[in-house]
Amino acid sequence: MSKNNMGKVLAFLAGAGAAAAAIAYFVRYKAFNKELEKDFHAFEDEELDDGDEEDPLEDLNNPSHRNYVSLSSSKDEFKAAAKDVKESVGAAASAAKDVLKDTAAVLKDTAYEAASAAKDTAHLASATVKDTLDSYKDKQETVEQMAEEAASEIADAADAISDKIDKALHEDPKETTTVEEITE
Repeated sequence: MSKNNMGKVLAFLAGAGAAAAAIAYFVRYKAFNKELEKDFHAFEDEELDDGDEEDPLEDLNNPSHRNYVSLSSSKDEFKAAAKDVKESVGAAASAAKDVLKDTAAVLKDTAYEAASAAKDTAHLASATVKDTLDSYKDKQETVEQMAEEAASEIADAADAISDKIDKALHEDPKETTTVEEITE
């Protein structure tokens, strides 16, 4: 197998490994998004089941449902509001942390699977190349043996012809040698 064909085979196998890794990543990413969307809808359904059947935006449009902080609020009211904001930010940060952990786990698994697929593909390619090389080496040895045998036969035939020519030159010219005798 020439170097050009070997390079094409290796490039094809590398491309196939990359495609397999991309497909595995895409499938895992899609499954993760579906699961995340299902969890999100379940979370929305839980909020609606808690007794809040009204749209939260409608509450903001109705002035009687709005909560205002008066400018003459006491320190206790500001502390309570700050505590509520702190708790909300903490819950959001915790949720973001969990999402990032899950995303990192999915990416780690996907990268591991892609590396494993690439490794397996490389092993298969290496074994295929080795088998092909061994096959060509066997064929080359056979051709070399056949060439040696043919060269030996040609040398023997040339020696025989040379002997016949020498014999014909030293014989009496009256005796003629036919072409058939020379080639025997």
